[in-house]
Amino acid sequence: MFSLVRDYCLQSDDEIKALLNFTIELARKLDALLLVGVLKTDVSSTIEAIAETLTMLEQKAGVEDPIKLLNGRIISADLY
Repeated sequence: MFSLVRDYCLQSDDEIKALLNFTIELARKLDALLLVGVLKTDVSSTIEAIAETLTMLEQKAGVEDPIKLLNGRIISADLY
């Protein structure tokens, strides 16, 4: 398993968003699928981060249906 953040702790949501944008572009260039996860210290922060991430990915993919967005084939076709 390859991890871009194995030895580095991201300090802010802005850093996380920047890393996600970078990895989306990298996945596009490598024609790879991307698994995105959220880990926060409490449930409400986790739910908020998931919602924000889905919104960002929906905007990039041009879709409004989270289920459609989460289908790897749709996201790999539409995000790029």
